[in-house]
Amino acid sequence: MTSVQRKKAGNERGGSMKVLLAGAFGNLGFEILKVLISRGHEVIAADLKERENNGLEGSYTFCPINAADRSTISLCLSGLSTTS
Repeated sequence: MTSVQRKKAGNERGGSMKVLLAGAFGNLGFEILKVLISRGHEVIAADLKERENNGLEGSYTFCPINAADRSTISLCLSGLSTTS
């Protein structure tokens, strides 16, 4: 079983994941953000800027990133752990 399959199986049993979602306030990203939050996952929403008055305030952690600047991405990843 791969790590992705283990995480999926764990979530089906009611477990939650810590997710870094890049592009969280774009059209598709925002829809994914709403689903992740509704399923009880801990989400780090990363984007250039946070969408104001989005109705989900307090349900995620915002992390400003610029995909062209690796150091901003590294800041969002600090504190995250990975499983294999």
